[in-house]
Amino acid sequence: MGQALEIYNNVHKQIVNALQNEFLSWFSENGGITIFHCRPGNTFCEGYRNLKITASACITLCPDGKTQGGIIDEEGNPIPTYQGLVATACGNGCCQKTVEFCIDQFGGICEGTTTYTQVSTCTPIPVNCGMVTNNVCSAPCDRL
Repeated sequence: MGQALEIYNNVHKQIVNALQNEFLSWFSENGGITIFHCRPGNTFCEGYRNLKITASACITLCPDGKTQGGIIDEEGNPIPTYQGLVATACGNGCCQKTVEFCIDQFGGICEGTTTYTQVSTCTPIPVNCGMVTNNVCSAPCDRL
């Protein structure tokens, strides 16, 4: 499950970055130019704005465990047929990604520092992944 969780986290990061870029483009096109300015080609700003993105819960991936059809074992118990993976909380915790940005005089984006802050640690919570043993728990910052 570790490799699947890594792939899940990477896809999630791509989605977060796409949303971040969409927001920054929207801000640039809708009046941000009149408020905050930076010099083209560098990251000096008269005033930065912050875009904050938060992820909550530490997660693991578990098989969905849905029973399909009439497949049963020799003792007459239904055998789960796994159709996919489900993101399941395995710990409490939050992470915040903060992106500093401003707009240059031509409407371009100047990004400052990006920081990641683990708001709380992944306090473990019990996870039942059915018949599959899974002890891989990913922190929220891994998804940002």
